[in-house]
Amino acid sequence: YKKQLEWLKCTDFKSAHHKKAFDVCCGVLVSVREITTKKGDRMAFVQVEDSLGKAELVIFPKLYKKVSELLKKHTIFLIKGSVNDSSSESLCKILADDLIPLDCVFEDWSYIKKVSLTIAHTIHKDMLTAI
Repeated sequence: YKKQLEWLKCTDFKSAHHKKAFDVCCGVLVSVREITTKKGDRMAFVQVEDSLGKAELVIFPKLYKKVSELLKKHTIFLIKGSVNDSSSESLCKILADDLIPLDCVFEDWSYIKKVSLTIAHTIHKDMLTAI
């Protein structure tokens, strides 16, 4: 998926941890630890990794209800969220806002609102029409 991740301009976990910010990350599922909150809702702590680092996703009950079955069926996910800047640990901690399997991203992800193309100035009119 390297080429697709370049298209999506995904941030790696190592960079996200140091910058304390990112738009979208992508990672391979390593483990899921489900817990029950005091209110009786299910949530999870999910370990993911990419080629440069590891991260722990905190998936709160509302999102977990939406993605719990996806976590059982898929292994590579796009992650939208925010870095937990209260964490001083070496592991990047991300508060997940959304999680979607990479293989479903172009079919199901409603957050894609805009696509931009960078086109070389030497492109021919026929090629542009084909695009």
